[in-house]
Amino acid sequence: MSGPTPPSPRREALAGFLGRARSELLWVLAALGPLPSVEVWKLAAGPAQARAASRIGPGDLVLALLAGTIAMELALRPREWRRLLPPVASLAVVAAAAASAVFAGEERSWASALRELVQLVEILVVCYGASFYAASGGPASRRRALLALASAAGVHVAFAAAQLASGADPFHVRGLFHHRNALGCFLAVATPPLVAVGVSPGRSRALRAWALAVAAGGMLVTTSGWLLAAQAAGAILAASVLGARRGAAVAACAAVIAFAVQPLALPAVSRAQARSVSFHLADEAGRVGPSMRLRRWVAVGCCFLDNPIFGIGPGQFQARIGEYYRPPYDKPIGSREDVSGYDVRFDEPGSQGLFEVALCETGAAGLAALLWFLVSAAARAAKARRNEAAAGSLGSAGAVLLGGAFAGFLVRGVGLPLAMVLALGDAAAVSARERPLEVNAGGAR
Repeated sequence: MSGPTPPSPRREALAGFLGRARSELLWVLAALGPLPSVEVWKLAAGPAQARAASRIGPGDLVLALLAGTIAMELALRPREWRRLLPPVASLAVVAAAAASAVFAGEERSWASALRELVQLVEILVVCYGASFYAASGGPASRRRALLALASAAGVHVAFAAAQLASGADPFHVRGLFHHRNALGCFLAVATPPLVAVGVSPGRSRALRAWALAVAAGGMLVTTSGWLLAAQAAGAILAASVLGARRGAAVAACAAVIAFAVQPLALPAVSRAQARSVSFHLADEAGRVGPSMRLRRWVAVGCCFLDNPIFGIGPGQFQARIGEYYRPPYDKPIGSREDVSGYDVRFDEPGSQGLFEVALCETGAAGLAALLWFLVSAAARAAKARRNEAAAGSLGSAGAVLLGGAFAGFLVRGVGLPLAMVLALGDAAAVSARERPLEVNAGGAR
């Protein structure tokens, strides 16, 4: 009786090539995912030009290439498909948004709902699953991805520092993002992995110093007080799970930056941070009133009371939240070009929180699914907390849980890095529980 058919050498060679490509594309995704548009020259030109840049980011293109590579690899090794599945919580977020699109009220835009669903699938299903599978090849692939993410963070911090040095208003210190809140969200995601690399004893001193310098620089140029707090909390959490003394040292450094360096050397940044955390602000006439954030939260509460289970539908927040403002928390009118009116007469760009948008658009079901996704990702990473990738993932999840009340994280240039960082922690946790994929440096069996 004949035995099993031996694998074809050509088939194995092709599988090995695809494995190498998958491993390399992961760090390329980490490097280019934090750019919100392929038109980088517009991102660097100014806030208005950045807003007009293409909605397609280089990370979208790299992710499509990575997903295609993995699909071809799985066609050759179909038994590996289970390693590509994202966590159930990811699918729950998408399912809740889809249910909202179907069962929300009559007034909704199907085009906006479809765009939102496609974005959620790209971030929480495709990016998470592809990053997890690519990172399952071993710790080397995760280390390269973390270093590429650190390099991307360094570029954004350098641009933000140059903008600050050139005299730009602190509200326009944005790196290569569209606005400061997107920069703050990205740094809240990237800083914990940076700190984890910086405090890991297995790294060279030069690399550790560079990672910590980028992390500290990111805190210095963050002009939103809420997102600075999220960065600091995530960094302290990531360092603490690698050692209590490391966590205490990072906490001390964050306190020095926030309460000594910025007030003395960057007073305009400190003033912008204080303004961003205030719930009552004065207008040009000196009249003190509720901030736009507080007014919007009241409107979100009214929206939730009217649409408690499925919300108003994905992608509908900007178009319909105006219906729910109520006196004395009504909505004044202003121009987004007028920085002095930010959070006084109109919403600052990007200040709509992840959780408030989820509650308004997808109701209690969507918010519960989103919180489940973040908490479960943190719980899985905690199982391998002595690993730098897992520690960074745990810190990033904690930063989003804090910062998500004050800014949106599932946006261009931030959503893909977030999914990738959480997937790296998930892969590290799985590797800690079971023997990792038997791959060589190129990814072949």
